Amino acid sequence: MRRSALNWTFITVTSALFLSILLSIADISNASRPVQRVLTGCVFGGEFYSIYVNQDTGKPSQAYRIRFRGKPDLSVYEGKALTVEGWLSPGDAFSLKEGTTPVVVSPTCSSDSRKVIRKQFLMSYVVSAHKAANKNDFNEAFRLISKALEMDPTDCQTYIDRAYIYYLHGDSGPGDRDVRLVLTRGCQDPSRLNFLIMDDVAKVLLRHGRRTEALELYGFALDTCTSDICRETIRKELQKLKGPARR
Repeated sequence: MRRSALNWTFITVTSALFLSILLSIADISNASRPVQRVLTGCVFGGEFYSIYVNQDTGKPSQAYRIRFRGKPDLSVYEGKALTVEGWLSPGDAFSLKEGTTPVVVSPTCSSDSRKVIRKQFLMSYVVSAHKAANKNDFNEAFRLISKALEMDPTDCQTYIDRAYIYYLHGDSGPGDRDVRLVLTRGCQDPSRLNFLIMDDVAKVLLRHGRRTEALELYGFALDTCTSDICRETIRKELQKLKGPARR
């Protein structure tokens, strides 16, 4: 009787586990299926960018590059705002609904939309520059970071990124100039600074014995922080640096 009950329990548990696996597979399968969507965005550089509008501010806050299957010629829509209807797949792949074409909703893309698209371009250059620098391909790193600055020569974060690459390359002079430009607010929107990159720059300065400059950079990072995690991280670094000085 006991063995029969154990066998029944084993069968029940095994069946439940098998059913759970089947449901998980079904969920994964459904998640990977294309979903019907109408996307609104702009054509920039021959590519279509779907624009996400922040519901709180009512302004564009993010742009996503959409990869069209079939590669339609979008050059005729350059600079225009469009809607497209079709099927969106994982990886931002998109298939136009059969019998439809992009619909022009405005002859020009709004300035706010263009700004978030440029930011997307800029970020791709910066990320690629960091990857090249980490591989010691500094010619490529400086080429890419220069492209980013060409797109927006007022962006504070890009100067911090370039300073970090300069320091990695051993060029402290140009790196110092970029950091000083940011500290004296010679660029726009310091609130967008990536505190992780600033932390990296400060640590490079510390490795070269430049404690005063590192403290100044951390202080500036703390002043421009916009999140609790940023403030907590920077305060910990400042506490570590200032601790030994009080002994």
